[in-house]
Amino acid sequence: MGTEAPLFTKGIVPGRSVNQRIKNIRRTGLRNRPYTAQLNAFLNQAIERARKSFHGPLTYAATMFEYPDWSRFDIIGIDHYRNSKVEATYAERLRSRLSLGKPVVNAEFGHSSYRGDNPGHMEFGELDLTSLFLNRAHIGRPRLKPGTNIRDEDHQASELIKTLEILDAEGAAGAFIWTFADPWLIHTPDPEHDLDMTSTAPVKTYPDQTWKPKKAFHAVADFYAA
Repeated sequence: MGTEAPLFTKGIVPGRSVNQRIKNIRRTGLRNRPYTAQLNAFLNQAIERARKSFHGPLTYAATMFEYPDWSRFDIIGIDHYRNSKVEATYAERLRSRLSLGKPVVNAEFGHSSYRGDNPGHMEFGELDLTSLFLNRAHIGRPRLKPGTNIRDEDHQASELIKTLEILDAEGAAGAFIWTFADPWLIHTPDPEHDLDMTSTAPVKTYPDQTWKPKKAFHAVADFYAA
């Protein structure tokens, strides 16, 4: 029934853009579960529309700060990234959804293929956004932020497997890695412009848009094969 509706669907959280809605969510705070009534009103309407033509199992991909009424869904979907901020409570947060008694799928998670001051867990974190905006105006090339980031495909592979092992041990019904390919985050031997370093994709894309598997591709394949 969609993904992260408070961010990507207008009318649930105030704000004309995703960034504005994120700011409003942070400003309001999450402890009192703001916007839950608005979210469920939207999802209930969406379910009624879908059921007119679809009779299979339904799910929805929620962020961890959303609290949908899961009673109307067959599968609980959560976008649950593991990073330094939630490392200690990652499994606990998953259990709170598993306790509802329905299959739980991690609909989105990933890890990047670099080591640095901020270990590669999520996409975009080390992109120089100014260079990205200038590039869209046909000025210069996008690059990574200055620093000591080092390309490390072993790191990405091991972190993905670690997350998959946690999900498997806790009893998750499935997991979807974000994402197969990031065609605009190209790989280049030049570390400053190796945008793929911050991509969570298990394949690297080249300037001509061809792609090749990273070590994470094979590690994930082996994990599922076993």
